[in-house]
Amino acid sequence: MSRIRGMACLAAVAVALAGCAAVPTDSAPHVIGSVGAQASPQAEQAPIVGREPDLLVRDFISASSSQRGQHRAARQYLTADGSKNWDDGASTTVLTNLDTLYDSRSADKVTILLRADRVGRLSATGSYDVSQGSYEARMTLVRVDGQWRIVTLPSGVVLDRSDFLAGYQRLPVYFLNPELTKVVPDPRWVARDSDSVAARLVELLIGGASPQLVQGVESELGKDVRLRSNVTTANGAGVPAVGGSGGVSIDFGGVDKLDATQRQLLAAQVVWTLDAAQVRGPYVLKADGAPLDEKHPHGWDTTDVASTDPSSSPGADVGLHAIDKGALVKVTDSGVAAVAGPLGQANSLLTAAISNDGQQVAAVSATPEPQSGSRVQLLVGGLGGLTAATAASGNAMTRPSWSSDARAVWVAVDGTTVIRAVREPTTGQVSSSSVDVGSITSLGGPITALRLSRDGVRAGLVVGGQVYVAVVTRSQSGGVALISPKLVAPGLADTAVSLDWSSAGTLVLAVRSDDSPVVTVGVDGAQVQALPSRNLSPPVRVVSASPGGSLIVADSRGVLQLNIGDAPVDRYWREIVGLSGDSNSPILPG
Repeated sequence: MSRIRGMACLAAVAVALAGCAAVPTDSAPHVIGSVGAQASPQAEQAPIVGREPDLLVRDFISASSSQRGQHRAARQYLTADGSKNWDDGASTTVLTNLDTLYDSRSADKVTILLRADRVGRLSATGSYDVSQGSYEARMTLVRVDGQWRIVTLPSGVVLDRSDFLAGYQRLPVYFLNPELTKVVPDPRWVARDSDSVAARLVELLIGGASPQLVQGVESELGKDVRLRSNVTTANGAGVPAVGGSGGVSIDFGGVDKLDATQRQLLAAQVVWTLDAAQVRGPYVLKADGAPLDEKHPHGWDTTDVASTDPSSSPGADVGLHAIDKGALVKVTDSGVAAVAGPLGQANSLLTAAISNDGQQVAAVSATPEPQSGSRVQLLVGGLGGLTAATAASGNAMTRPSWSSDARAVWVAVDGTTVIRAVREPTTGQVSSSSVDVGSITSLGGPITALRLSRDGVRAGLVVGGQVYVAVVTRSQSGGVALISPKLVAPGLADTAVSLDWSSAGTLVLAVRSDDSPVVTVGVDGAQVQALPSRNLSPPVRVVSASPGGSLIVADSRGVLQLNIGDAPVDRYWREIVGLSGDSNSPILPG
């Protein structure tokens, strides 16, 4: 797909799983496959009598979206030997533009050739990976009692994209950031008709983080933890239902070595995971039949683990700032006002970032007297402070990004180096070190945008115009690295110019497009969704997001805000007073 054709498609639809899938563009950023967003799969239906082989294969693929009873619905289309030999536990391949062609045919035997575009793969643990390319496989059918049935087929499950979106929902499984202060989402796709969503999610928690994320998170549901019995309602009478009021009872084994703090963190992982799936509490958590914590004999709820809330942010009350005419200003109801200190009096600032706690600021400034070819410098200081120290210099820098603990600020320099600068609050002294970004530079393009997630575990990057999500890791010696970069929006080609985190699992992007210049994408890359473009005047230069639901961009005319909580009829970009022109840059904490 060419860039022009791809962006034209994006203007009218969401680019889901590569290619174009029809969804409204005037809608809040959300995962198309979230809870309740799609109708449930059709009830299990026996194969149609007299069905022709090519159509029966299509029916089988559609029926494969139901996982209930180890794909009981799909197995109706197989012979006894075919069902016995089918490895449905391997990965799931998601396809589009599926064709079923006759490869060979006789009176009692047919081979059907499947040809399609591969857009993604789903692992056995529900992790989605963008995987583009062509797909080709064969299925052999024979007559059984006068009806065609499949006897040989490829291992794993193949699904048409529409059946995948209808049959699966994306749900976060929560692990812990390295500081053990916040839960971190690890998105998994779970069948909507799962025999028990709650049990499936707990199994995924026990199974551990996905391969990309595993080196960046911790978990209290370690290798020794197991389920001692089925996951039931709180009274043990049935299976917990999505949206139900019966609560959940889970009895863990292998947690006897966990202390009170570790048990609290284990509870946080379980509670936030089930709550996100709309499996309601109370969550009665047990250890070998006794309460996991004697303080919660009748169950836990989200208030008991509020300190690890994945949606919380210490910077929610910092407010909007901006670069205006080269100075750092705070946006008020009546306009803008320069902040105290040298940054508020400057005229050479290009971009800046404020720490999550609202205490520190990092700004990229044009160098007053360029030396050794350096044209910009990174200044770090207290917000409103009297001085700012120089932390790095170079020919070009990305917008800075603060770590979740507000101790370090990151910036990419000259497209190839990432600097991590730490400011000592009491002395104002700044020390800088390089981040290991070998896995990023090996991608071949310059790093033109970098934003750390608010939980500190992931980094969103624009590299050569393409969007990647990498994982932050720390070595015992104190070194920091970005590893496992994952391309999450290949359908956008090389059009990305800016990004930010709208939530722990979703990026908002500014792209080079006249029709849909602002889009969102999940960290697994499964869907890209276009946002409203009313009132925007492309190009959109900068995008910034807050965890409270506001998106702010800078376009060719000024700075505008979109409140995704507004009703669809009112959802358009509104100008922010006092920030007109094509050189302003909005700043939200992070």
